[in-house]
Order: sequence, then structure tokens, then C-alpha cells
Amino acid sequence: MTAQSYELHHADCIAWMDSQLEKSIHCIVTSPPYNLDIKYGTYQDDQPRDSYLKWIRDVAKSARRVLADDGHLFLNVGYSNTDPWVAMDVAQVFRQEFVLQNNFTWVKHILVNDQSQGIYKPITSDRYASATTESIFHFTKNGAVKVDRLAIGHRNVTHERWPELYNESRHIAEQRRKVCRKMGYKDWLAFQAAEKQTPEIRAEFDTLMIEQEKKKPWDPDKKKCIGNAWFIGYTPVSKLAKEAGVGEEVSAITEAAMRGELDFDESLRRRVASLAGLSAEVLPKIAERLELTEGAELLTSTLRRFGYRTAIISGGFSYFGQYLQKRLDIDHVYANELEIVDGKLTGHVLGTIVNAERKAKLLEQLAADEGVDRKQLIAIGDGANDLPMLARAGLGIAFHAKPVVRQSAEHRVSTMGLDAVLYLLGMRDRDLL
Repeated sequence: MTAQSYELHHADCIAWMDSQLEKSIHCIVTSPPYNLDIKYGTYQDDQPRDSYLKWIRDVAKSARRVLADDGHLFLNVGYSNTDPWVAMDVAQVFRQEFVLQNNFTWVKHILVNDQSQGIYKPITSDRYASATTESIFHFTKNGAVKVDRLAIGHRNVTHERWPELYNESRHIAEQRRKVCRKMGYKDWLAFQAAEKQTPEIRAEFDTLMIEQEKKKPWDPDKKKCIGNAWFIGYTPVSKLAKEAGVGEEVSAITEAAMRGELDFDESLRRRVASLAGLSAEVLPKIAERLELTEGAELLTSTLRRFGYRTAIISGGFSYFGQYLQKRLDIDHVYANELEIVDGKLTGHVLGTIVNAERKAKLLEQLAADEGVDRKQLIAIGDGANDLPMLARAGLGIAFHAKPVVRQSAEHRVSTMGLDAVLYLLGMRDRDLL
């Protein structure tokens, strides 16, 4: 380990910051006096609120001057039972100089499984409860500074390898939903509302839950599978269209189809028809020039190491899907096959078109072939024709998706690479290759 050197400075914080170079500090962690009449040596901790906040504003201004444009400021502020507003008052002052990017609650004391955890007893008075939390405000200059995504938390450890995708609590929740629907309720919330009116319903529910668990017990060794990872940042048909001299026309059709404005089957036929007569020799040339989406190789190599099975379910063309299959060691490929006669594209597609409905059916077929429950599937997509597939998967992720997809998908990745999916599965940086 490389030795680290530190310097301690005993000085007025504003005076010290004013003596530093502009934008020279990358991280500020501060816990200023809370102005709650707490003893801090000779410091007066019971100033009038206006005077206190004026001083805080001076601190914030000096901090903004020395903080780098991509720097972080973490502000810890406490409160008392009779003055819980002080933390927000201080945060509002800092908001005049910075953008609030994250807000954390520091739990200083909590009771878990009948065991008291924390730094002091939660009740020390016969009149007041002790304040058991404090706020930590994460400020930056623009509200979008990159952070270490796993530095401030840890994953569910119910299952060592796939904790977020399939764990015991999720399994129980799924069985609970099935029982509620069997009893005629829309969901768990609807059942709870009915239970309050008729307590006898609970006994029926408990009996059915026992029966359901016997039918489908918790199995920590179930296999997992991921489908339709979005491995390239554009459709290969656009490259083919450029070779055929109809690039702009085909791109307009593709964009309209992905936004859900055109029937996918018709749009595909129109795009492929424009390629009629194109030499098949351009296919390998285009395949070699395919640029992988950021994080695609890390995603597939890591999933393979952890035992996942992977698939491409694409409305594109099988030639390019098979090329990616070899390059990324993908297990399955489902895509549209271009008809080639005498070394030229005919402008037709062979077999059933892989459209929205077909993608969803292929996903279910994939689950059956791999022997996994559909709820254990992960699907990633960006276009309107991915929506049915995303809805059927246990984890549907909209990746750099069109607005209609972002609005419908439960999970979204809009600014990072494909490897961000690994964090949704609960993996940590040290789990990655």
C-alpha cells in the first residue's frame, strides 16, 4: 500500500479557504456547528438564526470558490427535537451556491431484531426522545458529477451470487401476489384493505400461502438468464442502407418505427426492400466495423463468469447477431434473416419477422429452453418493439431508450454503459473483471 501524507491545519475555515487557489479542492466534507447551544470550546453556539445563517452563507461562498468543477461537498447537519428545521435552513443556504445531487439520512441509532444498534440509547430523557438521525447533503456545482456508485452502500446478501435478481424475500413476495390473485384481489395492497374489514380472510390467506410454498419452495440454486442485451449503438440496416445509397430514407423509417409511430413489420419490409440488389460481400465488411456499446464486453464477460446464459433477441439481422455471438461468446441469437440469392440481397426477409410480439414469445421460449422461471429473466431494450419483452421479464431495463420506453420501463439506464446493468444485479466493482 502506498503511504499517504496528511496535513492538519488549525485555522478559521473561511480564512483558510480564501487562502487557497480557486477550484483547487476536489472534496469538502463539513459538519458545521448546528447552532443548538452545544458546547464547542469558546464558540458561541446559540447565535440568532439570521446571524448564524449569514455566517453559513459566507462558508458556502468560500467553498464554491475553492471547489473544483467536478468536485463534491458533503454537508452534515443535525437537529434537536424542538428545532428540526435547522438542517433544512442550512441546506437551503448552500443551495444558493450549489446543486443538491444526493440526500442521505445518517441513522445513528436503530433497533433491529430486538437488538439495539448505534452510538447511544435512543431515549435518555423522561420528556424527550433523542434525535437518532442526521442529514448528509451531497452538493455539487452542476448536480451531475460522477460518483463511485458502490461507495455508499452494499448489496443484499441473501444469495451470495445473484442477490438482487433472485432472493428469498422476492420469492415470498411473488408467492404472496399469486395467493392474493387466487383469492380475487388485484394485489397485496387490495388484500390488506379487505383484511381490515374481515379478519377471517387472513386465516384463508395463511393457509393458501403454506400450500403455495409447498408447491414452489424457495430454491437458492435456480439458474438465471439475461436476454436481448443492446450490444451496438445503432442498427446495422443503417450501414447497409448507406452502401445501397438510401441511407437517409432508411434512417427516417427506422427512427419512426422505434418511436412506435410505424408498424414494425411494414417498416422492416420497406427498409429491406430498399436493399435489393446489394452485394452480400458488404455484410462482413460492415460487421467488422461494428462499434460495441460502451460496457458490452465487460457485461457479457462478467455474466459468463457468474454462470449467466445470454441471448440476443433482435429486430435486426441474424448475420450481425451471429457475428456478435462469436465476438462476445453469446449463447443464443434470434434475429431476422436476410434472403441472399446469387450473392445479392433480394430485398426480402426469410421466416417469421422478429417484431415486438415475437420478441416476447422468444423470451418465454428462452426461459423454457434454459429451464428457468420467466421472472428470472433480464431483458434490455431501447425501442417501442421491446416493450412487451421488457414487461414479461423479471427485470426489464430501458437502455438509452426512446421516451415511450423510458416512461413504461420500471428500470432505466440513460447515461452510463451496458455494464451499469451489473450494478442493478447487486454486483460490486470488485466482482467485475
